[in-house]
Amino acid sequence: MTRQRFFTLIRSVHLYSSTALFASLAFFCVTGVTLSHGWYLDSGSRSDSRELAIPEALAQGLAPDVWDPDIDALTDFIERSAGLREPTNIELDRDYGEITLSYSAPAADADVLVTQEGMFIDAQRGSWLATLNDLHKNRDAGLSWSVLVDVTAIGMLVFALTGLVILFQNRRKVRRSLMIVAVGLATPVFIFLLLVPGIPVQT
Repeated sequence: MTRQRFFTLIRSVHLYSSTALFASLAFFCVTGVTLSHGWYLDSGSRSDSRELAIPEALAQGLAPDVWDPDIDALTDFIERSAGLREPTNIELDRDYGEITLSYSAPAADADVLVTQEGMFIDAQRGSWLATLNDLHKNRDAGLSWSVLVDVTAIGMLVFALTGLVILFQNRRKVRRSLMIVAVGLATPVFIFLLLVPGIPVQT
């Protein structure tokens, strides 16, 4: 591969990676600012409590003398009736004839108590800003969002490295560009070492 074709390829990768990452990069930049300045401490949270009846077949399985709950059918029913998917924790208490399911999502959580008498849901959800900030932190966002975060991080690294390689195409500006790169590398290190508070621990 000739030098010209190499830099043509690098410029194409740099261009298309930046284009593909534009929305994700803008999202993480904006939410990084909101997190840094505490804008996520808003008061827009909402709570919801409700009671729903459960099918007779599920109720029969919760009887103390039977106690044969169908967890799969129960979670399917909760998803259909309340829109809650993939519980993070399930606790069964035969003595009281109760099943407690916990659900988590970005800026939201819910607890579902299931007995023979019915299903009781207590849910709390933060504002849209709190939701966006939790997505930035990949908090309770699931596997798909986690993959998106990883792909975005790798793509940003490719975008940055190809941009660095492109600097070497113009030899007259290489020295100045490398000096800027060095300053960019050193700045967060010096800020961390000199200005960020720390707590010494004696061993």
